Amino acid sequence: MEDGKIPIVMTEYSKIPVWEYSCRGVAVMRRRADSWLNATQILKVAGVEKGQRTKILEREILSGRHEKVQGGYGKYQGTWMPFDTGVDLARRYGVEHLLTPILSFSSNGEGGLPLAAAVAAAPRARLPRGIPIQTAAPTPRPLRTPATAPRAARSGGPAATRTTARRTRTTVTATPTPPSTKPRLRPRPSKPHAQGLHGADAEDAASRGAADLEQYKHLLIAPFVQPDPNVIPLPLTKEYDARDFDINMALDDLGNTTCHWAAAFARLAILERAIARGADVHRVNHTSHSALMRAVMMPTNYESQSFPRLLQMLASTLHHTDITGRTVLHHTCLLAGLRGRADAATYYLECLKDYAAVTPPGHLHTLLDVRDRNGDSALNIAARIGRPRLAKILIEMGADINLPNKAGLVPSDFGVLDD
Repeated sequence: MEDGKIPIVMTEYSKIPVWEYSCRGVAVMRRRADSWLNATQILKVAGVEKGQRTKILEREILSGRHEKVQGGYGKYQGTWMPFDTGVDLARRYGVEHLLTPILSFSSNGEGGLPLAAAVAAAPRARLPRGIPIQTAAPTPRPLRTPATAPRAARSGGPAATRTTARRTRTTVTATPTPPSTKPRLRPRPSKPHAQGLHGADAEDAASRGAADLEQYKHLLIAPFVQPDPNVIPLPLTKEYDARDFDINMALDDLGNTTCHWAAAFARLAILERAIARGADVHRVNHTSHSALMRAVMMPTNYESQSFPRLLQMLASTLHHTDITGRTVLHHTCLLAGLRGRADAATYYLECLKDYAAVTPPGHLHTLLDVRDRNGDSALNIAARIGRPRLAKILIEMGADINLPNKAGLVPSDFGVLDD
């Protein structure tokens, strides 16, 4: 095999001719007659486990045009769909760039012709360099060009009598369009005119940049809906070049970053990888919540018993206060005010107490008596919502029991310190 060449093999499954391309150990096929693609194979390349694949197929594919092939067809079986639908699926799950050889391949004559060669003769019809969630550019997308299988390639040999694959002698190669082994997104020009772009060209570049940004957000969030906590978002893997996007960008309307999401959902493998790629653990959302604060607002780290490790990773943010003046201790106590969350809040506070015991004296003492904009300390909140266990832990840590809020109320006024 020549350097830079990726083999596309002409194969038959039960007399059905396909082009086949191996990606991440998965045989990805495209039917030669109509260019239909196999959704099951695409999702396997994306690393989606079997249970999730079934749900995705039911939700996104089975409601439209499709063919379900089962039993006796070997690797050919699965859910087949039209070419455009398959390209969109690959794009949504972040593997379009990996499947470019099979998606962009076109057959013109017996030997076949890579689409990349045809594109070289038509400068405008270039494959996208990035992995946008949708193509906003007005340039035609070559991936939507269906390939027609030559009749001669299917009429010369004897009829197949087995249901297993019969490989032909014809092997073609497609040269990947991206010049780099690491896919990179197009940088968004802050000043299009400085790049020689004007009018529609500048708008085109800005549109592509916005699409790239949305795709990165989608890829970063996608693993949080999967049951495996060790799944890493594609932009954080070694296959991606992180220089083209902001690791600290907001992923939702609240301004939460990858660190916020990872901490809140106890995805410590993702958090660790994000930090290694330069994520700022001190970055806050629109209400000035740190990632550690978001973690104690949910019971997830209690359910996975992962809070001590998370605390070690985010310890430098312990003294942060939000726009209401509240600390991680305030938010821990507020969690206990929600139905069914008292055990989680108690667990978090006990972990904080254990952490304080192994840190230099006074490291957390100043945090204990911080008062929010209402003048409430964490102890005042614990007492007000009627959680004597939390109040006891805070007092053991050294919280001031005589600190009043703006209404002049102290923890003992709520009648829980005597319990």
